[in-house]
Amino acid sequence: MESRTLILKTETGFEKEAERIKHFFFRANGFLFWRKHFANHGFEFSPERFGRDYWQTIPFFEKSDFLRYGLDLRLKDAAIETSGNIYNFILRMTSGTSGITEPLALLRPVTAGGRNFKKEEFRTLLVENAYVIGLLGTLYCIDANRIEGISRYQLLLLNPHPAAKKIDKTLDDFSPDNISAFPAALTHLSSLMLENKITAPTSIQNIFLRGDFLQNSQRALIENVFKKISIELGYGLGEFGRIGNLCTFLAKKYGLSAFHPVQYRRLIELADIDENGYGEIVATSFGNPATCLIRYRTGDVGRVLQEECECGKKFTLILTGRKNFDYVKCAGAMLVRQELERVLTSLKDYIEEWRAETREVLNGVRIVGEITLKIKVTSGYAVLANPKEFIRAEVEKNLFLTPTHTLANLISSGAFLPLKIEQADSFPETKKPLLLRRVD
Repeated sequence: MESRTLILKTETGFEKEAERIKHFFFRANGFLFWRKHFANHGFEFSPERFGRDYWQTIPFFEKSDFLRYGLDLRLKDAAIETSGNIYNFILRMTSGTSGITEPLALLRPVTAGGRNFKKEEFRTLLVENAYVIGLLGTLYCIDANRIEGISRYQLLLLNPHPAAKKIDKTLDDFSPDNISAFPAALTHLSSLMLENKITAPTSIQNIFLRGDFLQNSQRALIENVFKKISIELGYGLGEFGRIGNLCTFLAKKYGLSAFHPVQYRRLIELADIDENGYGEIVATSFGNPATCLIRYRTGDVGRVLQEECECGKKFTLILTGRKNFDYVKCAGAMLVRQELERVLTSLKDYIEEWRAETREVLNGVRIVGEITLKIKVTSGYAVLANPKEFIRAEVEKNLFLTPTHTLANLISSGAFLPLKIEQADSFPETKKPLLLRRVD
């Protein structure tokens, strides 16, 4: 029988860890949260049948399950696992994602274990556009110190938007060892520093980027400011943790969206693989059952290369976007498929079929967004006096990329380039066409 998923671990690697994985699963099966989940799917754990094929009969965990089961069971399980220290866990909220209409309440572990720096303190400049995300990072820092009973972890939260010309004094006073940021936030800070001719402090040794894809244009701008500073990029989710690690060989060969799946205390899979090799990334963490996730559908889509890398890794995971490509983040805004469909429905007399691509480009010292709309036209298209300009104007005027700003508004402010229109004779036939994607 054909496997429902592709496990990104060799047969030998899985066999070597089978006993440890079985022990973890046996333990998780005794927790209230997971007992409810398994009962909901009519699943009963049979240790004697455990193996690679049996693993794929374990039910998936969906994002909607967070809401279905609630937080209460997670908290009860965590109360047993606190070991007398409630600071081992943190309660966080994440925004509603594809298919989820309300925020999710999550319980996550807190780990201290920082990296080895020359200085005794671990001084982090946390660059965030949203204070709520910055608050989360601050709480992690406080808890890490409480766990170790020290004050080694020092953190300064910086929102680059209101900082402007005061950034140089802030950086000099704090003298950070490292920077932790979302790519978009650090890109904005880099733009401000270039505009105001501010030099990066020599104390910075590393930059840790997380939470989103890193575009080539963003990397070029960041490296223009933070010269010869190591940039570490990984693929992970706030509700799960690290899923993929960056590799210098992969970056040179496949770009910045290629990662080796994490093998330590993780099992990464690709589910529902289509005829083009794309599937949904599924992740399991073999940590504390009170906070772990088992066969978690991430909502991210990728493809897998089974080839040995120069570094020795056997699997490469290339990210391509979100499941169903419902939305794409671009230059601080968001292109939502349903919103684009709403606008293009009014142009159905001229457009028979369409695809859309977003990209971020470096324009001087700023990252700006660009949308390309590829269209297969109807016979009515030729009736228009200036069809491309008509469609461009209609889409720019009516397409909202933020709750209050249209594409036309963002073009006027310089945040986006004018909409590009490309005519296509046809599009490749697939079972599930990719209407929306991001390119680099």
